[in-house]
Amino acid sequence: MSNERKFVSAKLQLTLKGENDSKGTSHTFNNLAANLTSDQIFLFREAIVKLANTPCETTQVITTEQY
Repeated sequence: MSNERKFVSAKLQLTLKGENDSKGTSHTFNNLAANLTSDQIFLFREAIVKLANTPCETTQVITTEQY
């Protein structure tokens, strides 16, 4: 039995919150690559913000690994 962690999946969750939106809306992007950089995540996030014309309140990267 190996003690090494094996990458299974990753997803990015952005919460966009407009002026009249009290809670914000969560958007999840699945099937991300294992080797993303923080610059790539930032550029993707900025593209979504521009397309939606709504500020991003939170950004989360969620990874799943197994032993």
